[in-house]
Amino acid sequence: MKTFFCSIFIGFLILGTNSVHADLMLEPYAGYHSGKIRYQNSTEGQSGFTYGGRLGLQRLGLMAGVDYMTGSWRQDEDPKGDDTPTDIGAFVGYEFPVMLRVYGVYVFDSKLKAKYDNTADPTDEYKGTAMKAGVGFTSFPFVVVNIEYIVSTFTELDGVKITNGNVKTEMIGATLSLPLKF
Repeated sequence: MKTFFCSIFIGFLILGTNSVHADLMLEPYAGYHSGKIRYQNSTEGQSGFTYGGRLGLQRLGLMAGVDYMTGSWRQDEDPKGDDTPTDIGAFVGYEFPVMLRVYGVYVFDSKLKAKYDNTADPTDEYKGTAMKAGVGFTSFPFVVVNIEYIVSTFTELDGVKITNGNVKTEMIGATLSLPLKF
């Protein structure tokens, strides 16, 4: 899957360099995500605000580039704590002429820093990969309303490979974005 997204991204960049016009796209976004995090023996709810941006090229409806996301999520159950996601990935998408866009992101560098309340070990840092799928509605002037689904799989905890099952998150959310084209 990683090779597929990288091939599409590189192909799109090569196509964007010829004489046909391609727009540089800068798209900041902010929103709210909610879901759950699954540890080896438990599942906890988590939710919070996210923000980030996409930088890439758009040509004839096709979009490709880099996506960055971070935010502040709160774990709802014991031990309660604050989570800070940091995702960097490559995205591809298509903007239809009828006020609709779709996109997918392969996050090759996904991190989740968990800071727990009232515990002996107050912080953990998880590392792994993620996939994000989104649908955007472009009927508002200058603003896109996006619905997203994110699945993350963390295979490292504090720099050590997790051997007794991976930690996973599943989040669904809504973001508002402001696509700027140059």
